[in-house]
Amino acid sequence: MDEKLTTRLAAVEAEYEDTVTQLSDPGVTGDQNRYREISARHAEVKPIVDAYRRYRIAEDEAAEALVRRVRAFAPTPGSFTLHAGEPLRILAARAVAGDHTPPPAEISDAS
Repeated sequence: MDEKLTTRLAAVEAEYEDTVTQLSDPGVTGDQNRYREISARHAEVKPIVDAYRRYRIAEDEAAEALVRRVRAFAPTPGSFTLHAGEPLRILAARAVAGDHTPPPAEISDAS
């Protein structure tokens, strides 16, 4: 996912969490206009935040599935990818928490 988009979605998620906190604030619940305004914003950003969170879960699950596949096929038949147009055997893998754009990859030994 594009870094600018990820940054914006993280800001929207923080705003959503702020609306959740504000909606339980007695000062807000006592002011109908303010409560209505915050409720409207909450309803507006909730579907976006829900989709973003589902995306992050799917991304994490995809990383875990790749780690399991590498582990399952080691040492034979093995897992492979292309690096600089050449086949590269993957001997080990681990999932890294967090949002990475592009996804991290590290070649520890290409010999």
